[in-house]
Amino acid sequence: MTLCVVFAPSALLQQLLLDPFLEETTSCAPGRAPQSAAMASLKYAALKNYGLVRDGAQDARAAQDALQAYAQAAAMDGTDVVLWCVLPAGRPQGKRG
Repeated sequence: MTLCVVFAPSALLQQLLLDPFLEETTSCAPGRAPQSAAMASLKYAALKNYGLVRDGAQDARAAQDALQAYAQAAAMDGTDVVLWCVLPAGRPQGKRG
């Protein structure tokens, strides 16, 4: 018998972001130690993906969570043009996702 556990993407990403190792990571700046750079890249990707998942939901709380995740990702690395394109201000009014 095989047991298969399925996690909702937002819950899984939220758990990842709450990991103590990732919580302490604050920047994607070049010149960091390889392990620090890998952790920063992981946190940045998790924040972007959490924002995308929450942005796809149709409630105000999810939109607020998405915006907060995008803001944290932008604070880590504001040079990613893909991130700026998914922000609500970068989309026409009323368009989601």
